[in-house]
Amino acid sequence: YFDRASAPEQEDLEESEYRRQILEDVAALKKLAVDFAHPELEVVSSDSTAAARCYFDRASASQQESSEEAEYRQQVLEDVAALKKLAVDYAHPE
Repeated sequence: YFDRASAPEQEDLEESEYRRQILEDVAALKKLAVDFAHPELEVVSSDSTAAARCYFDRASASQQESSEEAEYRQQVLEDVAALKKLAVDYAHPE
């Protein structure tokens, strides 16, 4: 019965486990896609501390820059101002 040409193909245990894993991955990806496409949907959490908020690591927090970065930024702005002055002097020699 199972050797005939029209018999349904039988999966072994390894193939069925692989298929189950793929279907779980697809379901997880679908959930992530829905969450990404619909940010208005509420997030369900069982952690009681998940409502805590860190005001320094949030995305809208202003970036803190080190003193080296501030000095470098100041030097770059000075260089840009000097280049702008040179460009204006070149474009308008009068």
